[in-house]
Amino acid sequence: MKKNWLIFLGCLLMACDVWAQGIVFQKGSWEEMLARAKQENKVVFIDFYTSWCGPCKMMEKEVFSQKKVGDYYNQNFICYQIDAEKGEGPVLTKKYKVTAFPTFLYLNGEGQVVYQFSGARDCKAFLVEAERVSLCARYDGWEKIQAAYRSGSTDPELLMVYYELCPSDEKAEVLNRYLMALPDERLFAQETGKLFEEGLAVYNYALMKRLVEGRVKMGEQSPEFDFVYTFPLQFRMTEFFNQAVKNGEPEFLEELFFLKRIFSVLPHSVDNDIDVMEGRGLYFVSEDWINLRYLYQNKNNDERFKTLLETYLLVLKQENPLDTLAAQTKQLEQLIEFIPFADKTLAERYSLFGSTMIDFIDYYWRLIPSDKKYREQCFSWLNYICQMNPYNPQVALKAARLLVRVNHKKEAIAFLETAIAKQKVFEKKKPLRIVRELENMLRDVRNDKI
Repeated sequence: MKKNWLIFLGCLLMACDVWAQGIVFQKGSWEEMLARAKQENKVVFIDFYTSWCGPCKMMEKEVFSQKKVGDYYNQNFICYQIDAEKGEGPVLTKKYKVTAFPTFLYLNGEGQVVYQFSGARDCKAFLVEAERVSLCARYDGWEKIQAAYRSGSTDPELLMVYYELCPSDEKAEVLNRYLMALPDERLFAQETGKLFEEGLAVYNYALMKRLVEGRVKMGEQSPEFDFVYTFPLQFRMTEFFNQAVKNGEPEFLEELFFLKRIFSVLPHSVDNDIDVMEGRGLYFVSEDWINLRYLYQNKNNDERFKTLLETYLLVLKQENPLDTLAAQTKQLEQLIEFIPFADKTLAERYSLFGSTMIDFIDYYWRLIPSDKKYREQCFSWLNYICQMNPYNPQVALKAARLLVRVNHKKEAIAFLETAIAKQKVFEKKKPLRIVRELENMLRDVRNDKI
């Protein structure tokens, strides 16, 4: 009697140990698994594997054996394994169109696919996949969710489920549809802004127009709301402007200008062009500056580019006189010793704007006659750009080459000497490499090597 008790206890401990170590796969026929699923109102989890499949063996050894995986699967599913090449395997493999191993199917008691995926996963990813099964079960399986999506469903909840389960290359488009399906009270809620980074990656004019008009209608909001909703929406518009410029799409550009004009009535929606930064981008600058970028990039209307640059720089210099800019620079000089990053701000002010404007002037010079009138025109612009911030070495380096080309070698030397002298204000903070680069450029200009 005592011996029998010990045997029973040993078997019980072994069973507990198996349970603790991972998934317990049930024994029996396929029909028995489905009958049990009906009876217990559970989903059947099937692991389709082969004896020669390396990833299948990895899943068996490193994932199925983990306690946390076993705890979840043993509680929520009836777990079953099928060798695709033995017994019922070939028939079921063909029935469920299994073409890769391992493939994991989740079926209801009727044998209908609720969810499936193929390929090895680590423990975390494998559990994430399992949690998606309940989403599919809510709509009677993945196939029905797909059918509803393809038939044009506008149910936000179904669209979000489809988004959670669809392949990564579909997600941006799906999320756009989800956003478009939301009622206003949900679309213009603060938490929805968290979806803009991915959901607006694909341009949709109707959605963007609804978002922009709705956001403007709301008026001023809290800084927190702007941080998670308004600014991400504006940054997405910057990405679309970049696409329109890069790809040479004038109709796309005009749509974006229309949206920008609506959006720009909100505070903090437009920067001074000379303050443009890569982090904020094209949405925040003037239409003229964007058009110049477009014409320069695509070189498809040189006459318009020349005319626009002439009028643009005339207005720019009037609105941003050098004495005002110099006073601002002086204030920054006085803060270097007291405020962290003041030196970096001083050195990089107008860097993106200045560099881009030199590119524009360079292209303009290539388009016009090489006579004194146009040489002096280009020089006056370059002089303005260089004096905007004499502490910016990159602008001085870039401008020097063009100054030599427009027969202003003396001024190129003077600007480089000024840039070298200005680096002293940074003392040890400024890398020697930049000073050497300026000195090398100065040497080459003096020796007519440019």
